[in-house]
Amino acid sequence: MTFLEVATYQAIFFVSTTLFEIPTGVIGDKFGKVNSLLIGSILLTLLVLMMNILIPPGIVFSDEINGSDVPAASSELPKDQANASDTTSDASTSSELPKDQSNASDTTSDASTNPDLSKNQTNVSDAPSTSEDASDKKGDAIQNNTDASASNGEETIISRVTYNANAGRNSGVVKNDQIALNGSYTIGTIGTGTGELHFTAPDPSKQIFNGWNTDPNGSGDSYSAGQVVSSWPYSTDTILYAQWADATNVSYNLNGATGQSAPTSQFGEVGSQVTIPKIPENLVFKGNTTSAGVWNSKADGTGTDYVPNTSYTLTSSNITLYLKIVASPADANATLTFDLNGGDTSDTDLKNGVKTDVANDYKVNLPSQVPIKSGYTFKGWTINSKTYQPSGEFTLIYSTIAKAIWMPIQTISFENGLLEGSTDLVTGMPDGTFVEANGNLYNIPDNVPERKVTDGSSVQYKFLYWRLNDKVNVFPGGQWRTNTVVSTSHFVAVWSSFDLNSQWTLSFNTDGATGGSAPYEYTYVDKGKPFIIPGRGSLTKSGASFVGWSDGETTYSEGDAFTPTKNTTLSAVWSQDETQGTVKFVTQSKAGSNPTSQTGETGTVITLPDAPQNNTAPEDGYIFWGWAKNKNATIPDYYANKSYTLSKGVTTLYGVWTGSLTNYWTQIKVNVNGADGSLPS
Repeated sequence: MTFLEVATYQAIFFVSTTLFEIPTGVIGDKFGKVNSLLIGSILLTLLVLMMNILIPPGIVFSDEINGSDVPAASSELPKDQANASDTTSDASTSSELPKDQSNASDTTSDASTNPDLSKNQTNVSDAPSTSEDASDKKGDAIQNNTDASASNGEETIISRVTYNANAGRNSGVVKNDQIALNGSYTIGTIGTGTGELHFTAPDPSKQIFNGWNTDPNGSGDSYSAGQVVSSWPYSTDTILYAQWADATNVSYNLNGATGQSAPTSQFGEVGSQVTIPKIPENLVFKGNTTSAGVWNSKADGTGTDYVPNTSYTLTSSNITLYLKIVASPADANATLTFDLNGGDTSDTDLKNGVKTDVANDYKVNLPSQVPIKSGYTFKGWTINSKTYQPSGEFTLIYSTIAKAIWMPIQTISFENGLLEGSTDLVTGMPDGTFVEANGNLYNIPDNVPERKVTDGSSVQYKFLYWRLNDKVNVFPGGQWRTNTVVSTSHFVAVWSSFDLNSQWTLSFNTDGATGGSAPYEYTYVDKGKPFIIPGRGSLTKSGASFVGWSDGETTYSEGDAFTPTKNTTLSAVWSQDETQGTVKFVTQSKAGSNPTSQTGETGTVITLPDAPQNNTAPEDGYIFWGWAKNKNATIPDYYANKSYTLSKGVTTLYGVWTGSLTNYWTQIKVNVNGADGSLPS
């Protein structure tokens, strides 16, 4: 009796015993305990008799093995053909039964508990199965074992066949068949249909199924899908592993032809052969072209030809075969007509077209005359997607059209910027021109105009820049990107004016700057008025730091007031970062100038200046006290007329002012020279 049978009997017995407690309890209350026990024993005896009647000896409960039922054998079979359950029972009690004659149930059970079992004696542990699948497998097993009557003289040997995707993927139910030794068996197939294995290759784009093998590496026995094995040779459970071979693809391209679809791609094992498909019928071709009747490995037809219905051996690389396109037979009456594309002409050939010259191998010369179109320049002719120039040679084997190519023109106008009625004389103006409106950069002429007054006044003018279409400032020698449509660009001169009798000119020299620009190229200052020194603008100099602007005598920092007494050039002052040091001074007074900055080699000792005499204290009663690195300091770090050592880089010292002489004090540093104790507070 199997474990399932014993469990079923016990369940029925316990449930019935519980139910019988109710009547026996009532009887015990009325007739006494002895009578109730007697009646209960009689009822239990009847229960056992009923179970034997309802469950005859011929019915056997089947065990589930990895989700698959072992088919029950008939109670009428001879002993040597006993069913799987009886075999299991015998195998578990008889040590004389050969190991290879144990049924699938015992093999699976042993495999889970005995690590010494061979690989072929265990099932695939990851072969999923459901009760519904188990029913299907049972049906498959019965169908595949129609001749499973092989016997060793004593009993039938049943084994199990399972399938493994071998690194591939499974999207269905794994087959788990039973087969008798020497019985007939049909090997499983891969596909998406009912009863097929839904296996896919590890890399479906590069691998294809290549049969089964009893060893994952293909060194065992090989079987093809759907193969009928008339005499199954294995007495123990067997795993068939999918074998995957390298594969490549042949695809097809109609190469611009339309009207039909390209043939389906062919995918197969490297080294195998496929048949080159025929060329689809009723294709529509571009221009005066047609099919050459073959496929080619290159789109331009210069590769290898492949004839339809011939064999092609798949290589290790994918390949695309293109329909080979050739020109249609030459037309002796072919005509080249001209599409002026909005232009105009008086030329007869351009109006009527030209015919091919058969005697000259169908070659013709394009007309030398070109059409005209307002606002555009002619760039050539487009014929069959290629560009040709006037008088160029063209092979005309079929009638086609030459289309004019036009480029929009942008008119460049330079204007002197004089007000209406001015008699000033402007020289050096660039000439106006026309450029192609192609969106490319246009180089502005680098010549600078000059303007002279003609009315005898003391006013002079200097050219500043060009104002483009009243939107953008551009300078001589600069660049500007053209438009892409027909248009006119107006470059108007912008002038600065100054009066020789009432103004000074300030010019700025960058002194070797390697990048950027100064805040001004030049400017004008009314005589007797101060000019506030600007910063460096965007100027940079490799390996140097900006210090300020110098008039040749004094170096001024940003924010300083400078009152010129003549036309002056201010030059940028730079401090070399690695070898020089600079100290700049900002007195922070209410009015007055700052001391000039001092630059020298790193380590140079200088004497710190006092605040200039023209400085006005920031508040009444304040006096200058010294210098500090912190702009908001209230106590100086350094004092006027004291030594200071230049360090690398640019340092700014800020003036510190104190409220009155009575608050004037100094710091004294005391050296205790090894004495004990502490100084007074």
